Amino acid sequence: TSSSMWKELKSWASAEIGGGDVGLYMLNSLSGHFTARLGQALVGRPPVAILLSPDTWAKETREGRAFVERIEDAVANTRSIDAMILCAGEPGNWRVEFVVGPEDSELRRELAEALDTEDRPVKPLGVGTAAASQPPPAPSEEWNLDGLADDLFLPVETLREIEWLLRDKKALVFYGPPGTGKTYVAQKIAERIQPHPRLRRLVQLHPSFGYEEFFEGYRPVGEEHGIALAKKDGPLRVVTRNAQGWPGHPSVVVLDEMNRANLPRVFGELFFLLEYRQESVGLMYSPNEQFALPDDFYLIGTMNTADRSVATLDQALRRRFHFFGMFPAEEPVPGMFRRFLAHHHPDMSWLADVLDRANALLSDRNIAIGPSHFMRADLDETTARRVWKHSVMPTIRDQFFDDESQADEFDFDMLRSGDADATS
Repeated sequence: TSSSMWKELKSWASAEIGGGDVGLYMLNSLSGHFTARLGQALVGRPPVAILLSPDTWAKETREGRAFVERIEDAVANTRSIDAMILCAGEPGNWRVEFVVGPEDSELRRELAEALDTEDRPVKPLGVGTAAASQPPPAPSEEWNLDGLADDLFLPVETLREIEWLLRDKKALVFYGPPGTGKTYVAQKIAERIQPHPRLRRLVQLHPSFGYEEFFEGYRPVGEEHGIALAKKDGPLRVVTRNAQGWPGHPSVVVLDEMNRANLPRVFGELFFLLEYRQESVGLMYSPNEQFALPDDFYLIGTMNTADRSVATLDQALRRRFHFFGMFPAEEPVPGMFRRFLAHHHPDMSWLADVLDRANALLSDRNIAIGPSHFMRADLDETTARRVWKHSVMPTIRDQFFDDESQADEFDFDMLRSGDADATS
């Protein structure tokens, strides 16, 4: 298309809105703050804007979000805009990619239909992506973890201890067997530290997860003529970039199932920064950049002890984290389950005794039965029996695969009556 086409398009769009003006803007930045500046620039300006970009709108920003999603944020924050026509290409060869506007804008729909291009309605401010563009509440020295006690069924003094551990090293691992609530507790504490989603992430680790997925690296992306490699940000890079835009606000990443990954490969040179927060290091894929972790960045991890992999952690890694054990037969977990039952299912209080007796028979805290199997809204005796038969017992039989007769001691009725104590 020729440049004269844009004059015609501006005139046509102006006529469509009753003679109003149409703004024409060139965008050449993929930085994390350009949409905020764009939104401010467009306040009180023409209700229709044509945005030209030399980059494809499918390209991702540093935060790992598509360029067009950034524009959607700007539209959501600019009440005077009815539609934005997004074009990519180069002078003399611009092409329409999308029309973005508020979901209740008739003009947005008309423009998308007339231009035969993709229509992208944006939800009102406070919903979906728009909510993520809003700044977090003012930072506070208080995390108010005390308010979590009732939600997590943990004693206040336990939460105070957890808070001290986090503030001391800014890196904490909850470890224990499956079903003890490690991930749930980690997520709830992370939400209390930083409720805003742009400054908080949950990352599920696995054996193929590495530095490139966690921080930054080159990954394949689709191009017009095939596949190319592009440097893309991982969750840690995204969170720390966002934190730069909101200094003074804490940020937090939750690493779930840390024991499943090769942690030195995941952290790379960032391993150094976990201990030396005031230092900076050069980066593997950005060698000209010196990177430092924000002073108020927190890392919360979970580790499953069922496979004994926690025992193999090297001392250098242990030194960088505090560790908080969560085992079914050791406080605070048994008390957490009893408080849950007392609050939600007082008639099922006997189930806590069943778990205590079963775990006493197992005599190994790393394979003990966690209460999360039964911490559910629909709990009753029928549900408890089904969960025991189809979730708990298969795991117990795996522990006694060489002599399954030992698993007979874990009969639900025997444990409930207390007969298992007599036979053990």
